[in-house]
Amino acid sequence: MIPYLDRYNKLLTTSQEDAILSYCLDQYEQGLSATVRMVFVAITYLKAYESPPKEPPSWSWFTKWLVKNPTLYTIKTKPITFERVESHTEQEIKD
Repeated sequence: MIPYLDRYNKLLTTSQEDAILSYCLDQYEQGLSATVRMVFVAITYLKAYESPPKEPPSWSWFTKWLVKNPTLYTIKTKPITFERVESHTEQEIKD
């Protein structure tokens, strides 16, 4: 935990943080998994619809916020090559 972020750089309210965590959980339960970009856009959306509207956070702030929330984590995967994807078509399996 980085204490100075909590004290001086609190951009999200507790309810907004809860909403983001709930959004990520909903995505996970639907089998979609929220990407890092999706979470950043959701935070940007929340900030834009505050009264008065606020500027979106920086990417630097977001990455620090992501580290601060251990329940959220990223998984790096290797892209599947086109040949491997095509080898799993229904017709290929029948052949």
